[in-house]
Amino acid sequence: MNLKPIRHLLLIACIQFLSVGYLQSQNKWSINGYISEAPFYYWNQEDAAYFNNLILNQINVQHELASSLHLNLSLRNQLHIGGHIKHNPIYKYIIDNDPGLIDLSSNLTSGKSSVLNSKIDRVNLSFKNERWAFNLGRHRVDWSVTQIWNPIDIFNIYSYFDFEYPEKPAMDGISSAINISKTAQLKGALKFNQNGLTTSALALAGKYQNYKYQLMLGNILENEFIIGLSGAYSSTSTNIYGEIAYFPQSPGEKNDHIIISTGFSHLWKNHSLKFEYLFTDYLNRIINSNSSLIQNQISIKNISIADHNFYASYNNTINKKLKLGIDIMSFGVPLLDSYFICPNLTLNLSSRFSFTSYMQFFNQDLTQERQSTVLSSLKLQYYF
Repeated sequence: MNLKPIRHLLLIACIQFLSVGYLQSQNKWSINGYISEAPFYYWNQEDAAYFNNLILNQINVQHELASSLHLNLSLRNQLHIGGHIKHNPIYKYIIDNDPGLIDLSSNLTSGKSSVLNSKIDRVNLSFKNERWAFNLGRHRVDWSVTQIWNPIDIFNIYSYFDFEYPEKPAMDGISSAINISKTAQLKGALKFNQNGLTTSALALAGKYQNYKYQLMLGNILENEFIIGLSGAYSSTSTNIYGEIAYFPQSPGEKNDHIIISTGFSHLWKNHSLKFEYLFTDYLNRIINSNSSLIQNQISIKNISIADHNFYASYNNTINKKLKLGIDIMSFGVPLLDSYFICPNLTLNLSSRFSFTSYMQFFNQDLTQERQSTVLSSLKLQYYF
């Protein structure tokens, strides 16, 4: 059965539902989002150099059904025009793919060098009071304390390199939390994928003064267990954090596996500094190429292309309007033999307009041939 027409009609119905509902009862509805225009240039030393243009629109809507009950819906639209689609024709199928239980993504139109995709990014019913929290539908479950690599994030993996997706992916399923004391919380989540397989976990989280901890037990796709542990310390200017994911030997695996990520951030005056380290021994599952970094991650087993990984960033807020920064990532040892460097600039033109410029340099030498790519982008964004 061809579900494309049904998805098209569903997307149109959602847009009408949002518009009519908001106009009829604005006091119980909130709507926000943004639209951005982002031309970029891509160069690869092997086979490609092209210009592309990305027009992106995110609409977030919340309806208050009761004081503790809300209906949330987010619609994400993206239009790619230019060489990116022409040189990577499979990309239009990648963005059309929805790994959730229900396929809510649709390419409304496409050509040799363009594609317009519309996706229901969030749709869920959420309940929260002083003791309980409950969420049903497509939503994000974020139990990690690390900021670049998230080893215990088994529900909705994201790619740090996807700079145009600050909302990060969501999952289809159920999550809940109960405050069992003033300082402790019991959490649970159940995810369904497009094949009907489930990923589940329970976690006990607590805090003491400036310290936080979490112990997690989970099962990935009904055939692999995970034990996760995370902790964090925070003060007014410094954060120290880390998490460990341990995978006991499972059917089809010769050994058990471990992923560790730890880091710290520090703020002073108008400056911020951040460091993070990752170790993973899941390299047998990795595609050793730059493309495996740029595309969205689908599993924590694909968290990086090297065993030892290092990240550092520095940001300087010059004034209320201008911020400069640089991000550096090194893959493997020796340091900076394979690396990612991204200088960036953000200019807040007004309360609703911002301008961002960044350049991404990838240089990778983990395989027999060195790969180098450059991506340079300018982005103008309007918030509503």
